[in-house]
Amino acid sequence: MKRSSVLLLVAIEVLMLSQQTDIAAGKTSSVGVKGGINIAKLNGDDAEGAESKTDFIGGVFVSIGIDRIVSLQPEILLSRKGAQGTAFGYEGEVELNYLEIPLLFKASLPSDGAIIPHLFVGPALSFSLSARATGKSSGFFGVSEQTVELDDQVQDFDLGLVFGGGLNFNFVSAIIVVDGRYNLGLKSIDAESKSLGIGESDFDLKNGVFSIMIGAAASF
Repeated sequence: MKRSSVLLLVAIEVLMLSQQTDIAAGKTSSVGVKGGINIAKLNGDDAEGAESKTDFIGGVFVSIGIDRIVSLQPEILLSRKGAQGTAFGYEGEVELNYLEIPLLFKASLPSDGAIIPHLFVGPALSFSLSARATGKSSGFFGVSEQTVELDDQVQDFDLGLVFGGGLNFNFVSAIIVVDGRYNLGLKSIDAESKSLGIGESDFDLKNGVFSIMIGAAASF
């Protein structure tokens, strides 16, 4: 049993060292998929009582190496946002589904090993796919549930600022990617608001999402 464990550790080390050879050869670009969880909330002066909800985020990405440190990383993600809360005896949840396209500027920190930390920042444009609110209340006659479609009340697109960091675990056949990020909404999502500029609106209701994702990529 002990011998098997030692052999497994040696095999992992060999795989990581092989991937380092690719990095040394200048293969700093990759393409991959990833997924994870959103911890989403609505923020702003008009978001009183809103609490965070947990939902899904996932999609594809391409990391384009400019040099061995700096890279440009566009992504296409399905991101489920919104909030939940309780008011007037109702338990409610707002479900906001977006096609999100971040464009991240990524800096890989110097590392001699196969585990490479990185930081990133960049804008994210999100296109609304669907929006609805669900409510549930308990009374004398039992539980009452109601769903209201909100597509006409939510902006068709949202603009955010993404920042965060992560780790790349480099193996010979794949790169395992783990990252954490925050997407700060810069404009009100309310369709009736009269926007006066980024972050300034008659109705202050913005997305705020913390995400944790894990994925796999291949170098090219």
